[in-house]
Amino acid sequence: MPPARKRIYILSKQEGLSVKEIARRLNLSEKTIETQLYHANIFMRSRFRNIHLFCALLFLATYS
Repeated sequence: MPPARKRIYILSKQEGLSVKEIARRLNLSEKTIETQLYHANIFMRSRFRNIHLFCALLFLATYS
């Protein structure tokens, strides 16, 4: 994930800031923040999907 997108994601998820608060803090438009959060969520979902697949395969390989 690009560093700027990661920063926006962290401000949203870990610090609990709203889109408006992040936009003000980073001097960006709210639309830019929304777009970056959208792409960050897609990235995170794909990462978790891959982790779940790996864990399932590992489980099957171990207990088969």
